[in-house]
Amino acid sequence: MSARTSRIQSEAAAIDANLRAHFRAASPEAIIGGLEWYGMARHYCHAIALLVGKPLETGAAIIAAFSPLTPWSLNLRKADAFARTGYAPAFGAHNRAATLALTMGVDAVPGPKVNPFARAMIGDLCQVPCDSWMHFAAHYGPNTPEADAARRTGKAKGKVPSLTEPRRRAVEATCRAIAQETGLMPAQVQAIIWCEARGTAD
Repeated sequence: MSARTSRIQSEAAAIDANLRAHFRAASPEAIIGGLEWYGMARHYCHAIALLVGKPLETGAAIIAAFSPLTPWSLNLRKADAFARTGYAPAFGAHNRAATLALTMGVDAVPGPKVNPFARAMIGDLCQVPCDSWMHFAAHYGPNTPEADAARRTGKAKGKVPSLTEPRRRAVEATCRAIAQETGLMPAQVQAIIWCEARGTAD
C-alpha cells in the first residue's frame, strides 16, 4: 500500500467517525429539520419556477446557482430577485448559471455540491450534497471547540483542508452507509448532519 493510499484511508476513517458523531449528537430539532429540509426546499423551487414560468427543475437550478457559501435565507432572496428581474446581487458566475438554468435546468449547475443539491431539492434523495459545512463537520466532531464556536456564530472556522475528490467521496460514503443502517435516504442523513453542525436549518 502506498503512503498516499494509506493517508486517504486514514482520513476517510476519521471523516466517517466525525460524521457519525454529528449524526448521533443531533437534537430532535436537528433531526426533524433534516428530515423535512428537502421537502420544504421543494416548495421554494416550485415558487421560483412559477415566477419564471418554467418546470420545477428550473426553480431548483436557479436556487442552487446562488447557493455556494450562502445562508439559505439569503440564497432564497437572491433566487427571488433573479426570478423577478433577471439579476441578483451576487457573483457574476452565479447569475450566469441561473440564466443558463432557464434553458438547461439542473445541467446548468455542475459541481459536487451544487448539482446534487439541485437534484435533491426536486426529490432525488439519493443525492449527497457536500458543501463547506459538511466538509467542516467531516473534520471537526460535535464536541470540539471549533464545532461549538460554529454553532454559536454560524461560521465554520478551523483549519479544514481543501475539499478533494477523495474527501468528498468519503463524506458521501458515510452518509450512504448511515442511510442504509437507519432506513433513511442519503440526502436526509446529510441534512440532519448539516443541521446539527450549523445549529440551525438556515
